[in-house]
Amino acid sequence: MSARRLHGAAALVTAGIVTVTCAHALDLLRAERQISATPAAALVPAASGCPDSTPSRPLQLAEAVARALCANPKTREAWADVRAQSAAVGQARAAYLPTLSATVQDVRESSVINVRGQPTLDTNYAAMVKSGGVSLNWLLFDFGAREAALDSANALLTAAQATQDATLQRVFATVAKDYYAAQAAVSAVQAADDVERMTRESMTAAQAQADHGVAPISDALQAQTQHEEAVYSQAKAKGDAQAALGLLATDMALQPNQPLDVPAVTSHGNLPAKDFAATAKQMIEAVIAAHPAIKAAQAQYAAALAKVRQTRDLGLPSIKLVGSYNRNTQPESAGLGLPTYPASGHEAYIGILINIPLFEGWARNYQIDQAQAEAERQQDVLDDTVQQVALDVWTSYHALSTATQNVGNSEHLLDIAEQAYEAARQRYDKGVGSILELLNTQAGLANARQRRIQALTSWNFARVDLASKLGRLDADDITSLQPPVVYGSKAAPPPARAASSTAPATQPQSPASNATPASAPDAAAQPPAQPASSTASAPQPQSTASDATPASAPDAAAQPPAQPASSAAPAPQPQSPASDATPASAPDAAASTSSADNDRGHNRRAAFGQSD
Repeated sequence: MSARRLHGAAALVTAGIVTVTCAHALDLLRAERQISATPAAALVPAASGCPDSTPSRPLQLAEAVARALCANPKTREAWADVRAQSAAVGQARAAYLPTLSATVQDVRESSVINVRGQPTLDTNYAAMVKSGGVSLNWLLFDFGAREAALDSANALLTAAQATQDATLQRVFATVAKDYYAAQAAVSAVQAADDVERMTRESMTAAQAQADHGVAPISDALQAQTQHEEAVYSQAKAKGDAQAALGLLATDMALQPNQPLDVPAVTSHGNLPAKDFAATAKQMIEAVIAAHPAIKAAQAQYAAALAKVRQTRDLGLPSIKLVGSYNRNTQPESAGLGLPTYPASGHEAYIGILINIPLFEGWARNYQIDQAQAEAERQQDVLDDTVQQVALDVWTSYHALSTATQNVGNSEHLLDIAEQAYEAARQRYDKGVGSILELLNTQAGLANARQRRIQALTSWNFARVDLASKLGRLDADDITSLQPPVVYGSKAAPPPARAASSTAPATQPQSPASNATPASAPDAAAQPPAQPASSTASAPQPQSTASDATPASAPDAAAQPPAQPASSAAPAPQPQSPASDATPASAPDAAASTSSADNDRGHNRRAAFGQSD
């Protein structure tokens, strides 16, 4: 091929690429109008856009959620599904329009004919032949097959959009839970630091009294043992905090080693009320009518029914308008052995084409049976989805109810434990108290702080989980779910600091310390997942009733959210029959949210995805 022809071919290919690119950018059939500008859809306003810089320090919940919704692979996958299905709707609409195609041909034609024994009849010619044509094909009537195909495509688009909404809800809830889990882990480090400081002070005091002969050496050894346990748990808490921060970074599509600063769990500000805005029955009724997962299942069922109609109608006759026009420069000859002469000609036709399927080997019957079975399966999927969504709301509702009560219980417990520790410390300093009393109250205070962190984080988990199960998380909730950043200890407030993922931390092996609720975002009917308790409770020698676990609370039957990661290692608890009051030990604990609760600026409706 000559250089000129190569250049022409390259120009033709380039023109074709440009044409395809321009065609992709067009949406003349208005099928892609409903595609959001970003994977986050309406949850991240277009005006603010998706964050693309280094995470802020400290990292706030709103930024973490926006980053996850924009960059998480699950949200991007759902966004791509919507774009693909929108294009499928465009294809279904295009079936109502005619198709017009053109052909152009420019060839060199050579013909040699040798007639044996009659050389005068031989023919030998070569010529450049050009031809071109246009053809028209327009389906005019097909007994509803095109309409059924368009209905199916529209239903599948609705399903894809509902699935995208459900995915955004799940990712929103997952990153919020992981953010709260990271907060709990950061607070656990602070609590572990407090325990280490308290046990070190007790060890120093016990050693001083032993050196002066006021107390036996066993007191000093027991205090030293408790301090070593606190140091061990302190190191474990730091490792668990690093794991929680790494998981949060992964949710935002960042590397796990990305430095993050997350504030500690708070005990002030946006705390719960004792009453809810709606009953569980009202929530279940509302969610069945509006949950995105149910909408997706309904749309899938509608698409399956449309597919049955389409399959049946494809076996019926169709009527098309067809036409063609062709022109060529084929040389012509008057007869065999006569010379050829340049010529040109054209041909054209237009008419109606009727296609009537007569026999397809009974394949159509089986195709219809297959489509009907698929529709029945989608109906079963819809029924199962309705039941599952209702169960999820029921479970999450009672988990939030239990968590709300335990916030007040933990506050009451912390107040008592702080007073007990202060009294025991003063008695020991004056020489009228025993080391056993001091160590018991010290362990009780450590446990109370741990319970407080667990209660606040479980409540945050539960309200986000319920709002997600209701399918009502939106952009307004990003702000309302952001907790204040004040550490909640009164007796011995630690220095305010945010754990950074760059901080060195030893990471002793923990069987469940990194099992955050985000590890199973799609688990159906599960209450808000419990951040792994990395509290690594220190040994508790011969303590009969001092540390009842949260599961012993009267409301344990409602399965509250599992306890958040806390490496606040409770100090060892030497023998004490009942020195540490537990949440279950106070009869009024379930209703012990103080009168100050009425003045706290909480957002009760945020738990249900509603605005005040």
